[in-house]
Amino acid sequence: MYPKIDELMSEVGCSRWPDRWRDIYDEVMEGYEKNGGTHLCNPDFYRDLHKRYEAFPRYLEVICEAAKKIEESKPLSRLLALLGASLADREHAWADVAAFSAPTPPCGTRDLATDMLTGLATVSMLEYSHEKLAERNIPREIILATTTMLEAGIGEFAKRHNGAYGYHLMNWNQRAIDGTLFRIGRLEIELCRYESRSAVFENEKGELIALADGDSFHRDGIVLGSAGYKDDLGAFTPPLLESEDAYVGNPYDRLGRCSSEPIKLQKSEWKKLLSHGDKVIALHIPVGGSLAPDEVDRTLELTKRFVAEYFPEWDYRGFTCESWLLDPQLEALLGDESNIVKFGRRFLRVSVESGGRSPNYFVFMRPMDEEVDVSALTENTRLERALKEHYSKGGFIYDVFGYFSK
Repeated sequence: MYPKIDELMSEVGCSRWPDRWRDIYDEVMEGYEKNGGTHLCNPDFYRDLHKRYEAFPRYLEVICEAAKKIEESKPLSRLLALLGASLADREHAWADVAAFSAPTPPCGTRDLATDMLTGLATVSMLEYSHEKLAERNIPREIILATTTMLEAGIGEFAKRHNGAYGYHLMNWNQRAIDGTLFRIGRLEIELCRYESRSAVFENEKGELIALADGDSFHRDGIVLGSAGYKDDLGAFTPPLLESEDAYVGNPYDRLGRCSSEPIKLQKSEWKKLLSHGDKVIALHIPVGGSLAPDEVDRTLELTKRFVAEYFPEWDYRGFTCESWLLDPQLEALLGDESNIVKFGRRFLRVSVESGGRSPNYFVFMRPMDEEVDVSALTENTRLERALKEHYSKGGFIYDVFGYFSK
């Protein structure tokens, strides 16, 4: 007899999981018992995926070794079967992943079976992802560039854990599984909805203005609650008002800070270009490679052609990006000739709540939500040196939201 779900989760050290799993647990476990385990623990399953789709050019053997290790643990193999069934149900997969906290090895240790559990569940969806893209006749090279993102999380994990293999991108890669995230040129692009709490307006000259719509701001114009901006003295929460002939709201300056003084935009001169829920293309910046303007321009042109040909129904309103790379403080730290600075200047910038530590994760390969010993940070590149000096003075680098029209 298989254990109850609470017993299984306690045994594997899983503290949080979706309530929905109680409804599917018995069916999954009965299948597990009937088949003597799960096919997700069979290395041949992943070898066959690679043979058909060239999906694991770098980490096939790591995946196969992890599958064998998980098979040796009945509790972990049962959890893998449950997780695999959860991801295969695409109607509920996103919510399930958000409600799931993966088990981790004891502090200070690494365990391939535990660390790779979510990785095997993720890459097991490769056939679904591949077929979803092939239905649109997307070119093979783009499909490969996109589906191999599923295994790339293994290398990302190794960079952060002294070469030990594991996985930590199951949540992020639901986008790739569902065919909304693609690797195009230098960037990753995502077909998604505009979620910023601001609205963007454009006049006949092509000038853009963003007005706040519901966020609360520190008196200095940064979203309240951001690192260094938690003091609510003088805070304000400006509404965005619309009348028959005008919009009234608080604008953001070129640095993304919100003004405490509202302005009026006459509808005869300004049209609303973008508001919450509109279709956009979000730009994501993978680690490595150049952000030189010509390379970014090339990627944007490829993206426009790609979307027009393969997603003609995606009537997007422009390009967005939320990243620490858009923080205007980088202009002073890196100078006007920096490609990072030039990339940031493409965007109309808007403050968002930020812990101010994203470079810890993306540059220094440290946990994003932990304090770091600044003196121990590396100084191998100009960027690392500039960030380390900035941190040593008590500064933060903030995530900033940006937009530009297509």
